[in-house]
Amino acid sequence: MPLDLARLECLAYIELGFHLDLESLEPVLSVLDHLSYRRVAVMPPNVQDTGWHVWADQVVPGVTIATPEGNPELWRAPISGQVLDPASLDVFWAELTQGAYGNVNRAKGIFDLADGRAFYFDFVAGINSTYTELALPRWLEGRPQRFSGIEVVGVALDKSAIAQTLKDCCLSDVAVHHYQQQIKESLDPDEEKA
Repeated sequence: MPLDLARLECLAYIELGFHLDLESLEPVLSVLDHLSYRRVAVMPPNVQDTGWHVWADQVVPGVTIATPEGNPELWRAPISGQVLDPASLDVFWAELTQGAYGNVNRAKGIFDLADGRAFYFDFVAGINSTYTELALPRWLEGRPQRFSGIEVVGVALDKSAIAQTLKDCCLSDVAVHHYQQQIKESLDPDEEKA
């Protein structure tokens, strides 16, 4: 029996990046035409009269940003299955957000760490980074089979250096197994199952 989307009542958010051409999105977004939806743009209050302002049904003020010199670039990397060394990730994130790889305006990522936990990292220029542990079970058997990745928006990004440094933070299979064994031995049996 096919799913009747017109009868489905739910709240969903679809995030569209600044780098997308709004005109080219119209045919794709036409699949939503039979649904009740609103186009909301979260825009910095100091940015006015963009295509997003015209496109949106409602504009919500976001964080004030410094207008970057040059053209913004987007760099993304899916890293599902990778496990990162926490100390190396901390150094990488500090370097990234403090300009070692270009002028970063926004960065976000989901990372699996050696202790089996997953974290969401978030950075907006002018605001401190936030780190949030995700409410997911610890992954303590082999490489994680869940999404992880990073997205960076900035100007004059050294994408190859970002990629290499992130790769250097990733642990080998032997190291992942070693850490997982140590964590399993240190956990209370009930905590391991949680």
